[in-house]
Amino acid sequence: NLPPCAAKVVVAEEVTVRLNFEFDKYEVPTYVVNKEEIARIDDYIRDIQATPETETVTVVGHTDAVGSDAYNMALGQRRADAVRNYIITQGYPAQHVAPAESRGERELLADYPPDSVQQRRVVMHKTDVL
Repeated sequence: NLPPCAAKVVVAEEVTVRLNFEFDKYEVPTYVVNKEEIARIDDYIRDIQATPETETVTVVGHTDAVGSDAYNMALGQRRADAVRNYIITQGYPAQHVAPAESRGERELLADYPPDSVQQRRVVMHKTDVL
């Protein structure tokens, strides 16, 4: 008899988290107000670590439309950098996490008003398999 096969882990192509940081603080998990979103990042990390392939992850920060474009690009970058750093501190190899990116307010979600907190998000996605 052959041993039972483990279930193949399927990693979502894209996972969106909506982290609410304390004012002007950008460190995960220390300054995240809604801790349940950290669990979603942890689940994603666990899934990508469980695959036999080496997944490359890209982290992109988004903001709402409040504030100047320059401010929002910088804010999106801080959010994305915070999540990227957290993924690495949780044991995922830095060489497999692409440099963080910001889209600021340039890719607003059509289902929500431009100034909605729902626009504030960080998206993690697989960019390729090595």
